[in-house]
Amino acid sequence: MFWFLTICSAVCWVFVFCLLPETLRALVGNGSVQQRPLLRPFFPVLGRGRRSAAPPSSSAPPRARPPFPNPFLLFQYVDLCLVLAFTGVVYAVNYSITATISSSFQELYPYLSETDTGLVYLSTGGGMIVGSTVTGKLLDWDFKRVKRDFVRDKEARGEVVGADVTKDPSFPLEKARLRMMPVHLVIFIAGTIGWGWSLTSGTSIAVPLVLQIIRKLPSATAPPTHCLPH
Repeated sequence: MFWFLTICSAVCWVFVFCLLPETLRALVGNGSVQQRPLLRPFFPVLGRGRRSAAPPSSSAPPRARPPFPNPFLLFQYVDLCLVLAFTGVVYAVNYSITATISSSFQELYPYLSETDTGLVYLSTGGGMIVGSTVTGKLLDWDFKRVKRDFVRDKEARGEVVGADVTKDPSFPLEKARLRMMPVHLVIFIAGTIGWGWSLTSGTSIAVPLVLQIIRKLPSATAPPTHCLPH
């Protein structure tokens, strides 16, 4: 397994090194700024249509390097701390369970070989794939519904609606992004409790596998910290 991951990582690194152009906005802007050879990929296939025909003027003054931001200053915002604490607890539970899956299944289901135990993780991966897709679409759908109701209410009061209503100071951005999280949390807690019960009770192996998928559905999409005003 580790050799397989090593080979896959090396192949991905080669593709990134050879094909991926520089994306740092301070250097390439929106991707149209031609960079010096050291920052260009070996095979400039991606983003060729966005590059300007003329290189940037060498007489332009160099940009000052921005100061290093102190990340600990973020902890002065209570709302951001709550989101980080929620996400941290969810991921701590996820990794605690993931790290003990192999030992728990080999003890409770001794007929599993090492290969079979490795295949058990496919249910976790499947839950992450389905959860990130379905939950993301649900969050987008709910966000659009809140946005639509906000526009309708403003138009009913005869107020002018801007091109991007999410920039309106009165737009409930936190509500639009986070109001479905209690439902996700209930599903996550129920799936985690059920997963522990199934292992304690020695049920059929199908039960914890299904519960792994259910437990991963809501946790695949963490609370979006970018929804907060800070």
